[in-house]
Amino acid sequence: MSIPKPQHPIFELTIPSTKQKVQFRAFTVREEKTLILAQEAKDVATIARAIKSVLVDCVPGLDVDSLTTFDMEYVMTQVRAKSVGEVVILNMPCAADPAHERTPVRIDLSSIEVTFPDGHDKHIPLFEGGGVMMRYPTFDMLEKMDGVDEITAAAMCIDYYYNGDEIYDHNDNTVEDFAELLGALTQTQLDLIKSKFFATMPVFKHEFSYKCVQCGHEHHKFIKGLSNFFI
Repeated sequence: MSIPKPQHPIFELTIPSTKQKVQFRAFTVREEKTLILAQEAKDVATIARAIKSVLVDCVPGLDVDSLTTFDMEYVMTQVRAKSVGEVVILNMPCAADPAHERTPVRIDLSSIEVTFPDGHDKHIPLFEGGGVMMRYPTFDMLEKMDGVDEITAAAMCIDYYYNGDEIYDHNDNTVEDFAELLGALTQTQLDLIKSKFFATMPVFKHEFSYKCVQCGHEHHKFIKGLSNFFI
């Protein structure tokens, strides 16, 4: 007779961008090993595949590929908090003197939220009667965006381009088509897309302050990005 698998507690979280409530469980020892091996590889694509595998199992019914990157980071951190512990200790260096003893900093993962900056807009008018509607990079786009140039990455984030009554949707046009469009813009127009969309995009990060335990030098830091959510 086979040994029955243990039951896991069920938790709930809210997806930041859609406000959808989903249920999840903590990851198992085997799933944690998958994440650790991916971290050791130090490769964005490998880490992304490992996270997708774990989230598919831990958050049933969630369309992981459609998650924005900041949604994914939030969900992954919440799962990690319930799996290994809500509090982590980061041993931070001293900027005044790297030789100083590192300062332990307590981080509560469960309290970290996605920040939605003021002035952010997905709709960017570029000229009279024309502009673009942008879309957030999704989990599915992460691997495709790794290593591409800036114009191509921006083109992948165009939902549609409009010129008068004509609308050119991303489902009917290629990334190359949109990259050619961006290349035909003036630098001022391109900078508008960067400043109104990319520079102010919602971000999952944690800001914190600490004083060096050896010299008292004050620091203000923040952590963000895929690799930090394995801590």
